[in-house]
Amino acid sequence: FSKAQAKQRTSDWGLFSAGKPITLSALAGSEIDKLNVRREDVRNPIQLYKEMYGTIYNHLLDENKPSSLEAWLKTLYSADTDHLFFAVYKACFEKNNIVPFTCPNEDCKKPVFLKHVNIDDMVKYATDEDKERARKIIEKCEVDPDATLESELVPISENYAITFKPPTVYSMIFEPLSLDRELREKYANVLAIMMYIEDIYWIDANAEELIPINTSPVPNDLTKTIKRKLKIYSEILKTFNSDEYMKIRMTIANIDSRQPNITYMVPESTCPT
Repeated sequence: FSKAQAKQRTSDWGLFSAGKPITLSALAGSEIDKLNVRREDVRNPIQLYKEMYGTIYNHLLDENKPSSLEAWLKTLYSADTDHLFFAVYKACFEKNNIVPFTCPNEDCKKPVFLKHVNIDDMVKYATDEDKERARKIIEKCEVDPDATLESELVPISENYAITFKPPTVYSMIFEPLSLDRELREKYANVLAIMMYIEDIYWIDANAEELIPINTSPVPNDLTKTIKRKLKIYSEILKTFNSDEYMKIRMTIANIDSRQPNITYMVPESTCPT
């Protein structure tokens, strides 16, 4: 359908890790093509990811919509990526969800067939509680804040405390891709931790204060900003002993384990022949 037709279609869904509802207008066919990005296939992946997420951002219907694509990506949890793309799919195809199926029978006279699928049948909830929480989020009702991923301040050593947060699309995709491949590979372990860090604090025991480590961005230069942060965080991580380092790993594992049990699938279908 055309852009004019797409604007008339809207759909509600949820970013369930963040506990937020999301409303999108449908994409036009030419815009859907922009969502097909493979990092390994492109020479300038950052630009293509900007186009991909920028397309979705332009269809976001929200009175409190962040003022820029970058600001939105910094709030979009990477754990919500599947939910975001299903929201896009739902906005585009909810009213006419025709799905192709392939018959496994090699002798079938019609190996590929089309069937209308109720879009709700493409969502799998692990428990009734997950389904009820999702309903409340979509309908903009209050949900249990303990089930929502948020920042957490954790003392790691006598000298440092770290505020951990769920990684965002910006910290997981755009920040690492601002570095060249050699640097990404060299600091892969640090980058894997850094995307979960919101702030690091020096613990001033005498003053009983937490002093933020300065990682102020370099204006208009993401690469220099991430290189600077990478160097600072790398030196701090080297000061932790094995128990302290394990505390970091366990905190990250706990964040990852607290994902909503909602997945997406194409339901089984019986060949008409």
